[in-house]
Amino acid sequence: MQEHLVNLESLVERVTKRINELMEENRQLKEEIELHREILEEKDREVEAIREEHRRVLEEKEKELSSLRSVQKETEERIKALLEKIKEAVME
Repeated sequence: MQEHLVNLESLVERVTKRINELMEENRQLKEEIELHREILEEKDREVEAIREEHRRVLEEKEKELSSLRSVQKETEERIKALLEKIKEAVME
């Protein structure tokens, strides 16, 4: 009977030790998960900031293109008008 008690005590000690090891491992894994979550959140913020900057730059470039298209259209109209005047002058 005494031997069974000693075996049980030994088993309880081993199981308790293993439970404590697993609890510590679990705590460490939770910390690691939290760290990775924080890193991901920071990366998400950085990516969103980059997207916003790209949107802003794209809008600027679109405005510049629109302005250049307007200038191009005006220039084309002026050239057409000048060509028409030249044709009229040559015809006279």
